[in-house]
Amino acid sequence: MFNRQKKEYETDYPFKNEALVGRATYDYSHKYLLEVNIGYTGSERFAPGKKFGFFPSGAFGWVVSEEDFFKSAFPYVSKLKLRYSDGKVGSDNASARWLFLSNYYTDPRGYIKEDPAANPYAQWEEARKKDIGIELGFFKNDLTINLDLFDEYRTHMLLTPRIPMTVGNSFKDQNLGSMKKHGFDLDIEYKKSLANDMSFYVKGIFGFNENRIVYKDDPKYAPEYATEAGKPLGAQITGASLIGSGYFTSVDDIHTTAAPIPVGSLNVGDYKFLDYFADGKISIRDRYPIEGSMYPPITFSLGGGFSYKNFDFNFNLQGNQGKYVAFNQAYEIEFPNGNYRIHASQLDFWTPTNPDANHSTIHFVGDANLPNLVWGGGSSYYGGYETAIEGRMWRKADYLRLKEVYFGYNFKPDFLKRAVGITNMTTYITGTNLWTLTNLIEGDPERKDFTQGFYPQMSSIKFGLKIGF
Repeated sequence: MFNRQKKEYETDYPFKNEALVGRATYDYSHKYLLEVNIGYTGSERFAPGKKFGFFPSGAFGWVVSEEDFFKSAFPYVSKLKLRYSDGKVGSDNASARWLFLSNYYTDPRGYIKEDPAANPYAQWEEARKKDIGIELGFFKNDLTINLDLFDEYRTHMLLTPRIPMTVGNSFKDQNLGSMKKHGFDLDIEYKKSLANDMSFYVKGIFGFNENRIVYKDDPKYAPEYATEAGKPLGAQITGASLIGSGYFTSVDDIHTTAAPIPVGSLNVGDYKFLDYFADGKISIRDRYPIEGSMYPPITFSLGGGFSYKNFDFNFNLQGNQGKYVAFNQAYEIEFPNGNYRIHASQLDFWTPTNPDANHSTIHFVGDANLPNLVWGGGSSYYGGYETAIEGRMWRKADYLRLKEVYFGYNFKPDFLKRAVGITNMTTYITGTNLWTLTNLIEGDPERKDFTQGFYPQMSSIKFGLKIGF
C-alpha cells in the first residue's frame, strides 16, 4: 500500500507526508502463524537524504492447543497460544515543523529576529519494541488468561537542546535522547452462560511498567543526583525535604538553622528545608530526586456484569498506584496576582496551636513572589516554583474510581412491531465517574499537573431510550 497526504491550513505551506507499507502473513493449519511488516515512511521535517525511515517488524505464533498431543494430554485447556513480536516504529514529532531550515522574521514590534538554528542532521526517532505473549483458555474458553511481557528501547529522541546563554541563540530539536521501558500486562476474564437466560462475566486487568531515561543532554559537570539520565520519565528531580516538624517554630529556630533567604525575610511557620548538599546554606544545590513519577507504574481495572432475560447490568472500576501530581503556585501562596481562589491545603495552615499543619504560615504577597520558595528557581507567575516538596507541591495520586455503571431493560413489544415496525426497544440508565476513593487533597487524580488550578471532575447520570426498526 502506498499513501500520500497533503493537508492545507489557511495560507500556510501544505503539510506533506507519504509512506509505503507492506505486509505478508502465513497460517499453516491454524497452528503456525507468521507475519512480516515493512514500512518506508517519509516526513517533511527532515532534510533531503534523511526524510525517509525504514521500519520493519515481524511476529510469529504457535497455537499449541491445536497439536494432537496437547489435546489428549490437557483436554480441559481449550486454548494455548505462544507468540513473539519484534520490530521498529518511528516518530517525527518535534517542536518545529522544518528542522533543517532557519529563517529571519519580523515580530509584531517590527524587530527582525532569527529562528532557532537549523539542524540538517535531524533524523527519525526510533523505538524497538518486543513482546512475548501467552494466551490461555480453560473449559471451552469460559476462563481466559492473557499475559504480555513487553520491552521497548527508544533512541534518537528529538529533544530541544540545552544551550548556554553565551551562545546567543537557541537550536531546533536534535536527536539527543534515549529511553527504555519494560513491564507486563495481565488480563483475566471469566464468563458463563447459565440456565433461565442468565449469563455473567468478570474481567480484571493489571499492568506494571518501569521506564527510565538512558541519556539526555543534562548539564555538563552536574552531580549525578541533579541529572535526568537514570531517572524515570516524569520523575521529580528538583525536590526538597523538610526537617524537624517541617517549619521554623521560633525566632531562635530561624537564627540557628540554614535558610535560603536572609533571616529578616523569614516568618515563624515558614518551611524549614534540608541542607542536602551539606554546605551550611540552602541553595539550588539542595534540590535532589524525590520519590514518584507523573506516570503510574501500576494500573488496574475490574469490570463485570450480567444479563438475565430482558435485564442487562455492567460496571467498571479503574485505578492506579504510584503516580504523583504537581501542585504549585496558588496552592502554596495565597492570592497571587489577584487570584482569590482558596484551596484545601490553605485551610490547614501552620499556627502555634496547629504545628502539624499541611501548609506553611499564611502569607499575602500580592504581586510579588514568596522568597522562601523562589530560592530553587521559578516563580508564581510562570508555571510555579521549581522546588517540589513531597506532600505539598508533589502529592501522591493513588485512586480507585467507579468509572461507569450501566443498567438496561430490553422490551420486545410485538404490538409495536406490527403497528410501526419497531423490532426492539431498550431503556437504560448509565452513570459515569460516580465515586472516587483517593487520598489526594483535591482535584482529579488522573491529571498530572495542578499548577494553574483545575476544573472539577464531573459525575454524570444519563437516562436513555434506544429504538430499533
